Amino acid sequence: MSRMKKVWSVIVALIMALTIFAVPTFALEGDGTESEVAPAAELDGDQPAAVGEPSSNEEPSTGNEDPQNDSQDNGGEGTLEGTTENGDEGEFVVDVEAPAAVTGLTGTASITKNGVSTIAFKWNTVPDADGYAISRYSGKISNGQYLDQGEALSYNLTDYNGAALKQRTTYSLHVIAYVKLKEQPSADNEEEIRIAEEAGAIKINPSGEYVMPSKTAATASVKTKSVERVERTKYDKGYLYKYYDQNGVYRGTSYSMWNTIKNKKSKTKYLIALDTRRNNVVIYKGKKGNWKVYKHFVCSCGTDGHRTPRGNFKILSKKPKFQTGDKVGKKVVRAKYTCWYATRIKGAIFFHSTLYHLNSKSRHAARHVGKHYSHGCIRLEIKNAKWIYNNCKKGTAVISRKYGRDVSYGSSGFLFSYSY
Repeated sequence: MSRMKKVWSVIVALIMALTIFAVPTFALEGDGTESEVAPAAELDGDQPAAVGEPSSNEEPSTGNEDPQNDSQDNGGEGTLEGTTENGDEGEFVVDVEAPAAVTGLTGTASITKNGVSTIAFKWNTVPDADGYAISRYSGKISNGQYLDQGEALSYNLTDYNGAALKQRTTYSLHVIAYVKLKEQPSADNEEEIRIAEEAGAIKINPSGEYVMPSKTAATASVKTKSVERVERTKYDKGYLYKYYDQNGVYRGTSYSMWNTIKNKKSKTKYLIALDTRRNNVVIYKGKKGNWKVYKHFVCSCGTDGHRTPRGNFKILSKKPKFQTGDKVGKKVVRAKYTCWYATRIKGAIFFHSTLYHLNSKSRHAARHVGKHYSHGCIRLEIKNAKWIYNNCKKGTAVISRKYGRDVSYGSSGFLFSYSY
């Protein structure tokens, strides 16, 4: 019995197994016919999903889908180029060209009545330029430090005016034209800034705009003017008076002297200006319209009763020495002194040395310079009398004046005066 029970148990198990596997493979169609047996691959439970139900086993994407279709589906995401912040497609670009260089740059200097030295620069307008970047500096450039510390100043004008820091100082101006970029790089976008700078654009302070500059800069220099002045310097027993014009150039004892002699003629390369007021002799070298101070001597002109003549003279003759002393009329009856290196300009009026004892060049009898002390001649230190004697030939112009006390410049009026 037990053996028979085991056989029936096996038979029942087989019947149940056949029932479980056989039923899913046979389905009744609408026409009542039997369906074919499903492929073995579908017997593993991977049957297609029923209509309307999501598939539980879609194949993975191969990456070959059409990006255009995906783009349409996802609203444009995934494009290669992307868009800029302003909505334009493509990368940031510099879309302007450098303007032409500045031409016609010139500078002038002036000084106001209250002594402020100013400079002004002008240049030609550059077509299509939006402005000009200006750097102003004084003297030589040192480690890139300019007067304005190298800062670019934006102007929409064709000139520049400024008050100089120092008188008699050379100031230079660098000027470039520029045009503004149509599209400015974003301040926080390093890539756009890099593209702009690599294209040649620069940043203009203090606005912070990027512009395209001209390839080269125009440069011009000008030296500032100064207040006219006269300096008085002690010299032995007298004074030297030196007048400096607005350009700081030493012109003589006063503006009056310079204005008198500057267009005078001389038959030699020298001209002698005698200032009988200040007891000064100024030797100019050059020619009419271009006289420059060459030497400057202190002298002694005539006293009130023996005034040194004033006027336009010239050197007439010379003699190495003459003697003077007690006179009867104009005749010397007893010689006491020797005057060396005598150069005659009129009658008995000479440039000569101070008085020495007879035939001596070392023993002074009267060494007065810087004061009105002579009998009409112009007494000088012996070395200065010798220089005139040796260097100023016949025909050299001598302009003798009691030149003015004041220093006035053209129509600008009275600037200042001095006493002595």
